[in-house]
Amino acid sequence: MGRRPPRRLGARDSRGAAAPGGDALNDRTPGFFGKVAAAVMARPRLWAWVVAAVVALSALLALRLHVNPDILELLPPDDPTTRAIQQLNREEGGANLLVIAVKPVAPAADDAGREAQQQAMADYMHELVRRFESWPEVDYALYDLDPDLAWRIGLMQLAPDDLRTMRDRIRGALSLGPAAANPFVAGRLLDLGPLTERLRGRRSTAVLDRDDGIARLVVRPVGSAYQPAFARPFMAKVHALLAEVPAADRGLRVVWIGGAYRHAVEDLEGIIHDLRWTGAVSIALVVLLLGGAYRDPRALLLLLVPLAVGAVLTAGWAGVTVGTINTFTSFSWAVLIGLGVDFGIHLYSRYREERVHADDLREAVVRAWDRAGPPCLTAALTSSGGFAALWVAGFAGFRQLGTILAGGVVLCLAAVVVVLPLLILWRERQPRAIPLRRLDLPERRRPPTYPLAAVGLLLVVLVTVAAAFVVPRIGFEYDLSELRRDGLAYDELDADQRAVVQDSFAPVVVSFPDAESLAEAHTRLTAAMAAGELPEIGRVLDLYTVLPVDQDSRVAILREIADLARDPNVRFLPARVQANLRRIASSEPRPLT
Repeated sequence: MGRRPPRRLGARDSRGAAAPGGDALNDRTPGFFGKVAAAVMARPRLWAWVVAAVVALSALLALRLHVNPDILELLPPDDPTTRAIQQLNREEGGANLLVIAVKPVAPAADDAGREAQQQAMADYMHELVRRFESWPEVDYALYDLDPDLAWRIGLMQLAPDDLRTMRDRIRGALSLGPAAANPFVAGRLLDLGPLTERLRGRRSTAVLDRDDGIARLVVRPVGSAYQPAFARPFMAKVHALLAEVPAADRGLRVVWIGGAYRHAVEDLEGIIHDLRWTGAVSIALVVLLLGGAYRDPRALLLLLVPLAVGAVLTAGWAGVTVGTINTFTSFSWAVLIGLGVDFGIHLYSRYREERVHADDLREAVVRAWDRAGPPCLTAALTSSGGFAALWVAGFAGFRQLGTILAGGVVLCLAAVVVVLPLLILWRERQPRAIPLRRLDLPERRRPPTYPLAAVGLLLVVLVTVAAAFVVPRIGFEYDLSELRRDGLAYDELDADQRAVVQDSFAPVVVSFPDAESLAEAHTRLTAAMAAGELPEIGRVLDLYTVLPVDQDSRVAILREIADLARDPNVRFLPARVQANLRRIASSEPRPLT
């Protein structure tokens, strides 16, 4: 069977009827999408300026977007926990600190070596304190207390019964006069056991004192950890300082740099990283797949430009409606690229099919838009509605994600519907009819069969049943540190780092209406912890941890001891006891506030 001569479909035959292959443009009334395409192609220059203006406006609105790593702002504002934390931030400045911890590179072999390491850590920490307190960004840096204040606070930690025992024994020794110099008498009378050891021993003045050999420095900056303009330069300055004053030169190593400032900056940089790389990788994959499907660089241009316009429009939409980007919305544009490119593929592929059957380029575009536009709109509205369902979530991160994607999908479709006809006109400046040659292909004698369909269906059923047994094993992840970069989750830290992390994480804070309620809670909680009834609590820290509830009674006993220290017979007591008594007398015991 020979080939038929080429024929231009869309022309009229000798009887004036439309030739097979499709109606002429004026033989039917275009639908909504066809009218939009026709209006765009009727005045392409005007619409190009309109698109450029809208894109420029969206870009300006997108400048309002800023990255916010503060997860507190994503929690339900009416939740009691959220309100309590916000009140704490207003009243006490929050719990945002920077903690730097160091320890010796290797443990010392003897007491002299350990003493030298302790002194090296103290000297290093004092150098950091001096540097930090010279910065305008730092309110205070705290490593240890004033020795005199530490001594007075230490005295307040002695229980009243221990203080009475000390007073009575000193009084008894003084009543002996010169006989108290007898070591056999004084040794028994002044055997104060742990009391003497606590008074004469070298007491650490470190604020965060532990028995793990790690020294800790607390820094309170003046700005918020969740203000990127403050936190990022501040943390960069901290790392520069640690590089300028290396711990390794003193036989030490920095075990941990923690607190809200470090984690906020790392979360911020992670969001920026995700925005860049997820968008770049998604675009690269789209280009790769489209290039393999169309094998036409011009087709890539026609599909990617509307997609870029849709992404800019979505950024402007996000700037108006959301205003911030966080961990949960940073991947929105990667999702939009995957969804938005579908509209361009459907419309452009349909145009290529219609172009074969039409003499006029505009006629092909209108037909393609009328036929593929409604299904694309249905898909866009379906996806948008699914994302809009996130608006009912109490977590603001999900609501913001739903807002960005719900509006972004529709905007990507609008960008394709308007921009793609302009690009088609630009590509084909000289529209021409494309001849269609009929190809004689062998006809199938019987319809195709699928012999493995039953096996495939059975496999699908088996996989579904197996998955149903796995579903109950899915749990919830409550540790937000698991969302951080590799190596920064709590479970990934070593033993030394975990010990310090417990000091840098924000504590559970409970407020009380008055001092009496706080004192009652302190007494009750400390008693329960001593009895082992609260194994979940590591320690309780409040005003009465430093200043005891019964401070007045302890001060009264200390004043009696101070009066005894002025007795002339003190000179007959052992030298260590005299030194401690002189220090008590010189400290002038009084209530601490």
